[in-house]
Amino acid sequence: MKRPSDPATPATPDVLERATECAIRAYVTEPLLTPDEELLRAALSALAEDVRMAMDGHAPAQSEGMQLDRLRLLRMLRAAVLQEWPEDDGPLLPTMRAFEATERALSEGHEHASPTDVLSPFSRNVLREVSHLLRSPLGSIVMLTQTLREERSGPLTEAQRHQLNIIYRAALGAAATAGDLLTLTSREERFVSARRFSVAETVETIADLVRPVTEARRSELVVRKNDQRHRMGPASAVGEALLGLALRTALMTREGTVEIEASAGEGDILAFSVTSRGAAVAEANDRVDLLQVFRADPESDSYTISPEGLAFSAAREIIRSIGSELHVDTSPEGSMTLLFRMELPVAD
Repeated sequence: MKRPSDPATPATPDVLERATECAIRAYVTEPLLTPDEELLRAALSALAEDVRMAMDGHAPAQSEGMQLDRLRLLRMLRAAVLQEWPEDDGPLLPTMRAFEATERALSEGHEHASPTDVLSPFSRNVLREVSHLLRSPLGSIVMLTQTLREERSGPLTEAQRHQLNIIYRAALGAAATAGDLLTLTSREERFVSARRFSVAETVETIADLVRPVTEARRSELVVRKNDQRHRMGPASAVGEALLGLALRTALMTREGTVEIEASAGEGDILAFSVTSRGAAVAEANDRVDLLQVFRADPESDSYTISPEGLAFSAAREIIRSIGSELHVDTSPEGSMTLLFRMELPVAD
């Protein structure tokens, strides 16, 4: 690309090159960051070129599938430019404006990004391992609390039952979040094996897990299933996706109705859906926002994680991994339906 002939900025390319080397030295000394110099140099060089494009009056390139946190790198590069800028090298304002334009371009569209898009490979691996570490003990807390709630270890007072319900909901929600993060940060195929399973029993198990949440939210839980036959298919995927949809929907709904349904259609097609009608759902954003993991936070001028977006995006990834698609439908009256269909041959 032809460089600008403006005499005020002749040394900018050299400054960007020096700043790149300075940013690399700073980056590799940061804790918990991968010191992969080749990857780092490629990312910084691309950012430097984006800044040059902005100085030429062109829109910086949009980032796709970021391997590193490019916003962080851009800010490190800008700080390095300020450090390396010679006093006699002309006005700095055009370069800083180019950095601002590049940062705006990188920031756009983060609402639609997933953790895989915005995390470096090392950070993604750390988050995946942390999710693994948390999921198992949280699952144990959920199961033990459920055992105590059912009074298998002896009768409970009302106060004890109330306290166990709080522990159960908190542990179940945390375990589900760990599972969602594991789904969104893992590239391994976790749900490929098919086995014989009962759709009705799967739905009942999910309902049993979700029921304490609907009770605490003073909502009615309705379970519908018209298929009593055993089917052959990815049972773990179907169960985990449906549980993720049902649990997060139950947490969104207060003093309403949560309906979990599995219905047989034509041939071997089964439809799984979760429908909510409740006051909290009426306040939810449209269907696009429901699938966004990151949302703009005006208080911090940054992004925050949406628990609904995290759960529904994780369920969508599982559903896509088994060859289906999640459909979301909302209405101004406060109803919301999440549905997916699967071909599951009869195993009887």
